[in-house]
Amino acid sequence: MTEPPPWDAELQALTNAHPVPPREQQHWTQTPAPVIARCVWERDGEQRQAGMAVAWTSHLVLVHFEREMRLQVHGAWFAIHDVKRR
Repeated sequence: MTEPPPWDAELQALTNAHPVPPREQQHWTQTPAPVIARCVWERDGEQRQAGMAVAWTSHLVLVHFEREMRLQVHGAWFAIHDVKRR
C-alpha cells in the first residue's frame, strides 16, 4: 500500500476505473467495508490503496477514498478482481 499523495497532487485518470453503472444495478451498503483497491493511475502507475466499499453490482465495486487528491470525485467503480477486503 502507498502513502496518500501530497495535498497539491495533480489530477490523474484511473485507467482501470469503470463508468458508473445504471442506478438500477447498484446496491448500496448500510455499513461500508474496508478494502484495498488496485489503482492504475495514468502517470503514477499501479498502486494499492485503502478505501471503503460502499456499493456494488454483479461485476463492479464502488470504492470511496478518504483523501485522494488525484481524483475529482470521492471514489471510483472497480472490477471485482481489483478489490480485496482488508
